[in-house]
Amino acid sequence: MHILDEFRPTGRISRVGFWLRHLLALPTALALVIAMQGLAGVLELAGSAALTLFLVSTWSRRLHDRGYSAWRLLTVLVPVAGALYLSVECALRKGIAHANPFGTPVGLRANYTTVGNAP
Repeated sequence: MHILDEFRPTGRISRVGFWLRHLLALPTALALVIAMQGLAGVLELAGSAALTLFLVSTWSRRLHDRGYSAWRLLTVLVPVAGALYLSVECALRKGIAHANPFGTPVGLRANYTTVGNAP
């Protein structure tokens, strides 16, 4: 996996991956963004934009794993209730085990030995 994949809001992510990103990567990224304060405005803006893309990517992929579109991120515009809804939906509930429009379940690979439409 390439590091730039962490900023793409496509695919799915498991609940464990979601928590690991929030417990390990997020505090490090926040510390870097805070350390960039007072530097050139462009660096500070770039760090904040990268952190925002990382969070949107993580939450979008988690919503995909639950079978929902990333458009549900807009529920955070509803004060308190929107954030609570997303937190419960993404952080506490299991992913959907079957395939959905957002890709195969996390941890499953396509069968590369089957060619064409063979049963």
